[in-house]
Amino acid sequence: MKNVKFTFIDLFSGIGGFRMALANNGGECLYFSEINTDAINTYCENFHEPIEKNLGDITKIKSLPPHNLLTAGVPCQSWSIAGKNLGFDDDRGQLWNDTIFLLNQSKPDAFIFENVKGLVDPRNKKALAYILERIKEAGYFANYYVLNSFDYGVPKNRVRIYIIGFKDKKFAELSKKPKPLDEKVKLADILTDFAEK
Repeated sequence: MKNVKFTFIDLFSGIGGFRMALANNGGECLYFSEINTDAINTYCENFHEPIEKNLGDITKIKSLPPHNLLTAGVPCQSWSIAGKNLGFDDDRGQLWNDTIFLLNQSKPDAFIFENVKGLVDPRNKKALAYILERIKEAGYFANYYVLNSFDYGVPKNRVRIYIIGFKDKKFAELSKKPKPLDEKVKLADILTDFAEK
């Protein structure tokens, strides 16, 4: 039996990026939430989960069972510089409210929310301030960081905002932006290694 250090619920799970990282660090996923059929099938196959573990459409979830950590890769099209940048005027932008509602209802010890870097763009200053205020009202102390996955061992530039919050203020005060790795991995290096095998 594996050594479980904490439990988590995986909202907007996609195919399981958060799940993989947390499970590799002692986390046990209780449930996930996803509406894309292909993503659901891939998630269930990758992690050997029954379809019943999918909570489905977040707008229809009224409550979550007890858990330690809540993750959410909230849909980003509303804030993406590649999109129309409609923010909260886009239905997908409103999903932040549903996410924070479930955070407030379930009160886990901590959360990690992820979105595109467009959310920190000056055009979206009020929206980010609103999200952070709602998180504060839910009883959490939060910090946010803009990170590029390339700096942490992924052979791809993927810049995202991560909002990380804790019920306990002392943990929020200890939270720091992770130091980038000295050695970066480039896609060309992987393809070269693959071609040589």
